Amino acid sequence: MPGRYPAAQGLELSTHFAAAPERLVMEQTIALATVRRDFLEAGVALAYPAWVRRHFGARARALGMEARPGEDEDTRLLRPRLVKFAAVHGEDPQLIAGARALTERWLQDPVSVDPDMVETVLAIAATFGDAGLHTTLTERLKANPDRAMRNRLVTALSAFRAPALVKANLELVLAAPVDPRELTTLLAGGLRWPEGRELVFQTVREHFDLLTSRLPERNTAYLFYVGRYFCDAKHRAAVEAAFGPRAEKAMGGKRDLAQILEAIDLCIAERAVQAPSITSYLSRAAR
Repeated sequence: MPGRYPAAQGLELSTHFAAAPERLVMEQTIALATVRRDFLEAGVALAYPAWVRRHFGARARALGMEARPGEDEDTRLLRPRLVKFAAVHGEDPQLIAGARALTERWLQDPVSVDPDMVETVLAIAATFGDAGLHTTLTERLKANPDRAMRNRLVTALSAFRAPALVKANLELVLAAPVDPRELTTLLAGGLRWPEGRELVFQTVREHFDLLTSRLPERNTAYLFYVGRYFCDAKHRAAVEAAFGPRAEKAMGGKRDLAQILEAIDLCIAERAVQAPSITSYLSRAAR
């Protein structure tokens, strides 16, 4: 349960298992080493990616992004998890460059990239991607009716982190060239990072009726979840004010909104406990 022990202990413990050969151990190790961005105070915002690279980067780079003959199933299953962690949370330049190169290859020939790694490669490239890549993926989406390919493209678009490109995704949603499943994926993608969360919330609040008209009635309350990842009292109040009246009318809305507000409360409490621990640990680790 979050908050039962100092986050610093989890970070330190993860360093002792970063070379563990067992996949299941590594998956738990990555979970211990993962820190929510909202918990990173300004002074250690850059120290965390450096810490991730120091402890997990070399192994992720050694695994690489392409399968090798004769490797076992656990290696194939670990590769996307570890590579994505080291690239996205560690901002590893070699892995990011590799993902960009493989994305370009995939755009030319989709079968040329290991199918187990396509989603990971596209997610890394998009997380650190520019407007050019966003435009390319958007154009492919508009021109492609194939469901499987559209899923790949929408999932990749949802990974963009730059606020301007999150905004471009929201404009795509409002323009209605996507179906309800794609709409929810694009909205959810912008919530991963603090930079895009506010944009998504404001867009849903301002265009709530338009968006609900494109969703099945039973899914109206899904839109309340754009407030789920806030972690401060100001936004908690804004979420309650924006969706409280609407929850009365939505199917399951009151229950869903109550769970969302509770999640924000828990995050606020956890951050109050854990952020000082994380700051202290990363400040020492950076010396």
